[in-house]
Amino acid sequence: MMSYRLLAKTRSPLVVASRQVAQGGATQSQDFISGSALRGALAAALLQAGESNDSALFKGLFESGQARYGNLYPTVARAVTPSWPLPATAWSCKIRRGFCPAPSDPPSVEENHGVLDTLTAQLDGSAWRQHDRCTQPGCGSQREPLDGYYTLDGDGAYLRPEHSRRLITRTAMDGRWGTARSGFLYTVEAIEEDQLFVGFVQIADKSAKQVEDALWRVREAGELRVGLGRSRGLGHVTLEEIEPEQGHLGIEKPCAERWRSAELEHHLRNLDADRFAFAITLYSGAILLDDYGRYQNALNSAALKRVLRYAGQPPTGLAGWPGSICYEWGATAVQPVVNWRFAPGWAKRTAEELAVAAGSVFVFSALRSEEVAVAGLVARLEEEGIGRRRAEGFGQIVAGHPWHGEGVR
Repeated sequence: MMSYRLLAKTRSPLVVASRQVAQGGATQSQDFISGSALRGALAAALLQAGESNDSALFKGLFESGQARYGNLYPTVARAVTPSWPLPATAWSCKIRRGFCPAPSDPPSVEENHGVLDTLTAQLDGSAWRQHDRCTQPGCGSQREPLDGYYTLDGDGAYLRPEHSRRLITRTAMDGRWGTARSGFLYTVEAIEEDQLFVGFVQIADKSAKQVEDALWRVREAGELRVGLGRSRGLGHVTLEEIEPEQGHLGIEKPCAERWRSAELEHHLRNLDADRFAFAITLYSGAILLDDYGRYQNALNSAALKRVLRYAGQPPTGLAGWPGSICYEWGATAVQPVVNWRFAPGWAKRTAEELAVAAGSVFVFSALRSEEVAVAGLVARLEEEGIGRRRAEGFGQIVAGHPWHGEGVR
């Protein structure tokens, strides 16, 4: 698979609805541009540029399943790496949440108290004894999970991008007459202008050149239209950068060098001597089902069984996929996924699906005798993804995420 890194910038307020029903009187926006929204915006831009929906290029990009449009996550101008969702094992001080200031930052009275990864501590049960309180002098406040995203600047300091938002109130339109509908106002929560997002588009190698050419055509054509309120001036986004990306989702170290962790084996309780452990972290939400079509709230044994069934043929040299993988532990959450159905002049939201949230972390064990087969499987899952709707950015994973194992940062 060939990967391209996209840097996008909002030119008008952006609303990517997170739920079907408005909460608190306003339609809330996600804090990222979903792969579904990006895919639709790119398709619409190509059609507007004159491409036919029957052309081989259009079908290859949007109907073949060979292209995957990932989520675009918040970033900042000083970042030199892509943005990643904070793993569910990240904890921070409840009073001073966030990463420690960089050495180059000016001194501040209200400095953040840092973020700690608690994966190994949760495996051996010491997290709530040793890390539940902030260790900064004079603090002692409770630590709690920290959500959001992180990236790094040129000095290696951790940053937590957060985009500003505002509420916008508009008049609803009468679908019959095309005029303002009397007595109907609605409010949307919008991400401000001039905010940056970064993410990836992945494509089969044989079609990589076509994708790159199509992305440049879209960039030169002008703005993308993303999210809600496009006819009212919302959702104007431009592609600032389109660059080939080496490595998996911006991680330079190859999967074969990072997927296993001896530290996990040391902290995982009651692990037999003939087994080893490894961790998988979700880069994006994953829609997982069991054999009966029921949504799963974790990459558990039932979901893993179905994932193995659709993993395809093992690579040359392997007799089959491993059969000894066992689900050991997980830190997870569930998020709703909004579905749309479109027809000319008509759009309707359908029933929500449930996805395991980005940043969820799962620990597995397997027999040491099947290490080679497990390594092949993990590499395949990183490349192909897991679960449903992978072309829309769902199901992207990282095995042996470099976040795990460091101290307070």
